[in-house]
Amino acid sequence: VMDLVKNMLFAEIPSGDEDSSERAWSQILQVIDDSRFQGINPDSFLYYAWNSRSNPNVSKPEIIEQARLRRSISQRVDCSEDRAAASEQIVEDLRTDARIIECLNNTLINDGSAQVWKEISSSWRRDKFDDICEHLYGILVSGSMQPITLLISLMRAYTCEEQKLSRSQLLRFLRIIERFQFRWSIAQKSSTASIRGLYRQAASTVSARQSSSDVERAIADFVIASRKLDATDVQFKEGINRLTYSKTKKKDLFKIRHILTRIEKSYNTTKLNLAKGSSIEHLHGLEGRSEATPRNSWIFKLGNLAIIPPGINSQLPAPFPEKSTELKKFINSEDIELSAAIEFKDWGPDKANLRLKAITERSLKIWPKVDAN
Repeated sequence: VMDLVKNMLFAEIPSGDEDSSERAWSQILQVIDDSRFQGINPDSFLYYAWNSRSNPNVSKPEIIEQARLRRSISQRVDCSEDRAAASEQIVEDLRTDARIIECLNNTLINDGSAQVWKEISSSWRRDKFDDICEHLYGILVSGSMQPITLLISLMRAYTCEEQKLSRSQLLRFLRIIERFQFRWSIAQKSSTASIRGLYRQAASTVSARQSSSDVERAIADFVIASRKLDATDVQFKEGINRLTYSKTKKKDLFKIRHILTRIEKSYNTTKLNLAKGSSIEHLHGLEGRSEATPRNSWIFKLGNLAIIPPGINSQLPAPFPEKSTELKKFINSEDIELSAAIEFKDWGPDKANLRLKAITERSLKIWPKVDAN
């Protein structure tokens, strides 16, 4: 589809003006090639980018599926007074969206770093992006690509467009998206047309906004629709209980680390310098424990996992009693079950399951069901 769209657009651009558009197109393809988002390729990029924008020729935005992308873009050109200018603008718009995708990708792989937005934002300051990137990371770490359409629209509005989206509205919207998407992903609910439509509708409204009231309407509509689709507390808790991490099961690693990090941040104080990252430690060691044995399942679940400074893991002895003294330097006193176990140098499945329950309950407070705040 991407090749067909390029051929259609470049057929409208005069030969003397092609160089700039060719460079823009090459940059788009380079960003896509470099992306570490799972499932991003030229055609899927085109889907997310085009669905992130409003269509002035339709009253109610619908999802533009892959098979209709070329036709939709062609219609945009056909409806313009200057076909060449319209085609050049579409290429430039796609380059902008590719730069947003690049920054989102770098936000994910750099653990929510605000620095990655410096080159794209004309008014960049770290304090303007730190909390924004924390919520972006919380959305992206879920592993779902469905929110990308709306994230492109929001971050384009905040960083690139003349009529900029306010920081307060962006933060509110990202907090709501994060709650909804993280709960949905942890509950392992599959993508649906309703979810895609939810993000498409909001992205279109933000893209077409004329005033801040239009953004408020997009937020309100998103809240109403997402409440009907939101994972229940029971589904969210069951999803957390299913999360596992071992040497051979690593797909949940980043979700687990994010949950434990956000819980650590929710405590009154911390012994960790979270800005320097963290590693995951199995409190009860893996040595000699088969993952296939049901009675060992607790060892690989969240109750038996803790975050510690990077590089410490390799220095710790395997048995819990022997590493308790070192663990005490890093474990939060508000992590009650683990702190008590460290004092008594005693750890096992019963205590790990109690801690898992405490982690689950605290997660419900960090990621409550969606509301308007």
